Amino acid sequence: MGAWRTLHFFDHETFIREMSPKLRDLKFLNETFENPYFKRYLKRTNQEKEKVLTNIYNIADSLNDDLKTHPELFTIETAKKQAHEKYDAFSSKKYRLYEAFISKNNLGIEAFEYFMNYIIFSTYADFIPYFRFGKSLLESFTRATKNSISEELLSRISGLDYGSIYERFDDGIMTWLSYEEVELFYLDSENIIPKDKDCMVYVNEFKIFIKYAYDNKLGLIAMKDFLEPVFGLKSKISSFENYAVNEKYNFIHFE
Repeated sequence: MGAWRTLHFFDHETFIREMSPKLRDLKFLNETFENPYFKRYLKRTNQEKEKVLTNIYNIADSLNDDLKTHPELFTIETAKKQAHEKYDAFSSKKYRLYEAFISKNNLGIEAFEYFMNYIIFSTYADFIPYFRFGKSLLESFTRATKNSISEELLSRISGLDYGSIYERFDDGIMTWLSYEEVELFYLDSENIIPKDKDCMVYVNEFKIFIKYAYDNKLGLIAMKDFLEPVFGLKSKISSFENYAVNEKYNFIHFE
């Protein structure tokens, strides 16, 4: 059936600056877990708080400075077949390494993803407005000029982000683009092309969404099946609803 996917504004710069030290601080993690949202997680998973906090800390401490890329996972997912290797043997080896990594880190990754959904959308990202990727709208309505920056970023924002710790288990974060990447996306947006004339409205609204992020120095974060109102629907980092007050959109949603 596929997942329901959405794109949101994200204050990536502030998030990285503030959360890089905090995610490596057990005192901060412990205090945050006093929130009822996390108490429900502990009850649902029947795990001890101290163990969960340690797992989250270990995952956070192993990530690159972007707070999403795990070096070991990136190495596994970007490995290239050597000239002397047979394809079947290479694929089997790569699969075994991936499964071993997930088996070793599954509890930590699951808890970390759950934790980051809350951290990001309680402070650094807006649930609304959002741009609708749907289950296949993005892929059905858009294409990009071959070998362009937009082609790479479209691929990444739709979920193909090598080494990212997200989108491994639960619903929630798929990946994100920093403001610097949004800037590249906007400046190369002429290479985002509708697949046919019936797709022009979708692509135009997508470009409007990207332009607003660019103009306001925001990143973009892609989510899947993320419909929980627990984080609040009030905009915290953007005022797009004021910017768009006289416009009607088909794929940008405010509720």
